[in-house]
Amino acid sequence: GEVSYDITDKWRVVGGARWFEYDRYNYLKNQFPEGLPPWGTMDTDGATLGQGKTSDILWKGSVQYQIDDSKMAYFLYSQGFRLGGFNSPRAVNTGLVPYEYDPDTMDNYELGLKSKWMGGRLLLNATLFHMKWSDYQQGWGDVDGLWWLRGTFNAADVEQTGVELNTTFLFTDNLSADFSLFYGSPEWSEDYWQPWQDPDEDPYIRKGMIMPNSPKWKGWGALNWVIPGLWGTNEAFINYNITFQDETVNNLGNVSEQDPDGIIPSWNYSNIQFGARFGNDWTVSLFVRNMFDQKAIMWLDTGSNYISDFFGADWNRNIRSYNRPRTIGLQVRKNWN
Repeated sequence: GEVSYDITDKWRVVGGARWFEYDRYNYLKNQFPEGLPPWGTMDTDGATLGQGKTSDILWKGSVQYQIDDSKMAYFLYSQGFRLGGFNSPRAVNTGLVPYEYDPDTMDNYELGLKSKWMGGRLLLNATLFHMKWSDYQQGWGDVDGLWWLRGTFNAADVEQTGVELNTTFLFTDNLSADFSLFYGSPEWSEDYWQPWQDPDEDPYIRKGMIMPNSPKWKGWGALNWVIPGLWGTNEAFINYNITFQDETVNNLGNVSEQDPDGIIPSWNYSNIQFGARFGNDWTVSLFVRNMFDQKAIMWLDTGSNYISDFFGADWNRNIRSYNRPRTIGLQVRKNWN
């Protein structure tokens, strides 16, 4: 439920709460051919059972100030959660992986502005935020050197502080620009030793260590130009956009070990489209995607390197998925009302 109250014409408060209860009862039956139970579960005939109950109350509160008809500033506090679950019985039987992992929760704080300026020609939304995860759910592979062993644990807390901007500017009725920018720096906020680690060793997760797959910077920009009545068309149009993202590291192990093989370099690529709209809802456009033929790693897997090590070959090492190269195409579209 949620309720709002206008203290004055300019000040408003909002409060809300969410109660949930999640009941889980999971029954799983695995068999090899001819009804043989899988290895490691002979005592259960291949059947495993997981059950549990989770309930909580999440809160939300906001204060809003209406500066004028086109500008509003606000402060928001809200909570979120992610359900827990169960690990593989085979992994649990090793004694290294917990049977159940708990939900993790997040506290979110925002200070923001939603506004229009210059008679509505400039839209500007800005948010300064701080998020804190408690009991962050972290998946691990290669547990205690066993390459086949996987599990999810409630690890250390995580914090992220950042800013997000979104803007649109109308140069004229037919020429506009859009831009969005995100900056954040998600970091572990405490040390964490893996359950099988010697406590005299250095922690696997160290306070201040960055999170994997989390760029500090990313953004998008676009320029749109419409030319009414050009060369007998209803309108001609040009659209250019660019997307960029900062460097990331592909998994927690490579962050902890500072392994350069896990780095996904920063990248950007651009698209452009020229087209025209005609009568009877026909549109013809020429597009060029990845206009400058930029090469970017979109996904990187270093977790299968043990296969290359075992066979003494590099064919399975540091598997990469790249973006598409420059693509040029013609599109013809007809709409029927």
